[in-house]
Amino acid sequence: MIGYTSRSPSTLPIPLPLAVASRALDNELNVTGILHRATVPLGIFRQRNFSLLWTSMTLVGMGNQMEQVVLGWYVLTLTDSPFLVGLV
Repeated sequence: MIGYTSRSPSTLPIPLPLAVASRALDNELNVTGILHRATVPLGIFRQRNFSLLWTSMTLVGMGNQMEQVVLGWYVLTLTDSPFLVGLV
């Protein structure tokens, strides 16, 4: 068992010190590696596919917002009606 050691088969298990037990658990679960990755928030951009996806989604979102502004401006120049700009 992790975190326990026994002197002989006839005695009950004796708990190891907390530091040794937590270190053993840390090695088993690789908690240090998980925490290190969590402290590097932009590390995900090292993945090429994610970087391409994020960049394309950002550009598409910006393009959609620019399209809405231009369309509203175009309707305003054609009609001079703020009401119709609101409908767009």
